[in-house]
Amino acid sequence: MKNFLLLNVLILVVLLGACSDNKTDQQQSGRESRDNNIEQNSYGGFEHVGKAENLGTYKSGPISVTIKAANLNTGTLTDDFYIDLLGKEKVDYMNIAIDISTESEKIQFNPGHLKVVTDAGETIESPHDYLSDKVEMQYLKSYNTQRILVYVFEDTKAESVESVNFIVEAPKNENGESLGEYIEVPINFSKGGE
Repeated sequence: MKNFLLLNVLILVVLLGACSDNKTDQQQSGRESRDNNIEQNSYGGFEHVGKAENLGTYKSGPISVTIKAANLNTGTLTDDFYIDLLGKEKVDYMNIAIDISTESEKIQFNPGHLKVVTDAGETIESPHDYLSDKVEMQYLKSYNTQRILVYVFEDTKAESVESVNFIVEAPKNENGESLGEYIEVPINFSKGGE
């Protein structure tokens, strides 16, 4: 549990570091040094290679999703726990910060409703179970709840990604019937100083 909480702090630090110039954000715990887009901390070294912000609000039935920011990252893990968890030292991933709310808690909605397809054709069927915030209904309220979702690339290098499609499948009722529309949001990343 301690490692899970520490990793969520790391993800938040990486997200805030890539999306904000606020000095307070740059003093988050877990950070040892920062040089432009490079993050060095107790988990390893990470580079922010692309970002997109303020991507809009989308509604599907009783679910509303506001996409606050998305970041592309690459790096090398040095913590054995996370190396074992991911099965590799070199990692390329995307994290997305969303606000999500629902008008009804009597629906079926889970991580499998949130997919990503890269411009290279790699499909990631759901955010990483251990690295992402939970989105099952018992964790969501009727007001906006911020969640950070992490998608680890298997076949794609973060530096080569120019865009992804973020897909929100419609929630379902208790009988498995769709309650809304399929949402597909193109996310185009700015790279470096762009």
